[in-house]
Amino acid sequence: DYAPQGLEMLQEALKQFPEVAEIHYRMSAMLLGLGKKQEALVHLQSALTLDYDKHNELFEYAPALKENKIVLRAIDTFKKP
Repeated sequence: DYAPQGLEMLQEALKQFPEVAEIHYRMSAMLLGLGKKQEALVHLQSALTLDYDKHNELFEYAPALKENKIVLRAIDTFKKP
């Protein structure tokens, strides 16, 4: 099962590079895939705060999230007018 290993790798990466939005986007996608919604949203918000413009990377990691209303609402909240 790759999920726990991938999760550990991302957690390590975040410890070393907490300001890298891509890691937060990837972590968010993985946590959503594991059903950990609250934790995933925390990472999504961090990613959007760090670099909103890269939010489409989330959909590259997990294309199904394009249909996720919670994810879309979070992205919309951070959209600059």
